[in-house]
Amino acid sequence: DGTVALDEDGLPTTKVKGHGIGMKSLSRFRDTYDASVLCTCEDGWFSTYIRVPWGESSPS
Repeated sequence: DGTVALDEDGLPTTKVKGHGIGMKSLSRFRDTYDASVLCTCEDGWFSTYIRVPWGESSPS
């Protein structure tokens, strides 16, 4: 229907079995590397923007 449900972290969510694995991986990546993730759905386009800090910090 062209709508995307986002969870409290702003990531897409689904109740369809077998879907959503990629966003769970993205969530772990975000947490590991202190990245920022922004998902939007506008005018029929779904976009994911990822910002990763550049520097000498290492994953925890």
